[in-house]
Amino acid sequence: MLYFISNCIQLTALRQELSGSDLPGVVKILMLQVLLLFGQSTVASCTEAVMVHEVTMAAPDILRVEVREGAVKLGNIVALPGPSAIAYGGEIILPDGKAGIVIGPKRDHARTYDTADIARLDRAAADVAANYPPLSGLRVEGVYRKSVPWSSGKMRYGQSLMSFQHFIYLKLSGPLLEGRHTLRWPGGILPPTPFTFDDARTRASAIRASQLGHAPGDKSKIAYLALWLPDGPENGAVDFRRYGLSQFEIVDSHGTAVFSSAISLRYGPTEPEEFDGIGGRGDLITYTKRDSSTYTANRTGTYVFGLDFSAFVPVVEGRYRIRIPGLGVSDVVPMARNVWNKAAKAALGGLYNQRSGMALDGRFGYTRPECFTEASGIRVLQSKMPLVFSTEGGGGLS
Repeated sequence: MLYFISNCIQLTALRQELSGSDLPGVVKILMLQVLLLFGQSTVASCTEAVMVHEVTMAAPDILRVEVREGAVKLGNIVALPGPSAIAYGGEIILPDGKAGIVIGPKRDHARTYDTADIARLDRAAADVAANYPPLSGLRVEGVYRKSVPWSSGKMRYGQSLMSFQHFIYLKLSGPLLEGRHTLRWPGGILPPTPFTFDDARTRASAIRASQLGHAPGDKSKIAYLALWLPDGPENGAVDFRRYGLSQFEIVDSHGTAVFSSAISLRYGPTEPEEFDGIGGRGDLITYTKRDSSTYTANRTGTYVFGLDFSAFVPVVEGRYRIRIPGLGVSDVVPMARNVWNKAAKAALGGLYNQRSGMALDGRFGYTRPECFTEASGIRVLQSKMPLVFSTEGGGGLS
């Protein structure tokens, strides 16, 4: 079968079929790698197709399908035979035909432009509910989409280049039953998408939990249940009480429930939030919709439910998830005594690796010689102009 992959669409369909299959994880990974190996010539010579990245449950009757366009291919830094006669930042054409700009204090390197040969999602077709065939006997009654850039770069003359990830919410005519399903796209704009709904395994994108995790003895452990639909009814607000969801569970790595408690409403969309992030109470905001009408809501714009598991003190450290029967599970919530040490190390490492004027010794995984000092070979000049009058001081004198 692999020798007959003749185009990107075929390769994409095979990859998506494998991704949604029930094969064991190791077998699935090996087969995807084989597909990649035999499909390299195909992928390299054609437009990169739009791919379904993930299917999750947003509500019992709402699917969230994440669709990604191809990634922007970043350029490279290329050493030149010697200093270029072209000014720093000027365009240069390399012997292999690639274009870029001259960089480096000696103008002896070039940075080639970023490129992309990617297909775009047919948004007009994807946005019409009537275009979708029934899904396991359920009609698609509404489509709500949020599109955001996820891969970007720079082309010639500083023009931006980006591809998008699309979060497509499909409102069904009733709750989706557990089991195997296949989503078929309008007009075949994407290959059929098989997926399994199992509320003990399927990710519920409306459950918002700390992926940093908690130390077992933390006094406060809270997650949230919330969903806002772009351009949806009720100004996008979704009230999970109408689904009869009242309880949540904490499950361990084996899927065994080790704690349960009630789901409780914390805020509605028109209630001021308790804090605004800087010490005051959150104000309500007036939003303008596409049709120029306005409405008032807080920053979430929807109903926010609390999943308070502060009373849960795990005996065994490990990877836990929050499960809501009929909806699905959260991302992994680690429970370990060292979670805050790991957070501190990551934060300090980010600050350290951004330091200028000193050598980085690798203590946070990255080494670099001393830079931006005379000792590093840079000529440093002192200006007598006050900073406020310079281009570095808020756009003063140029």
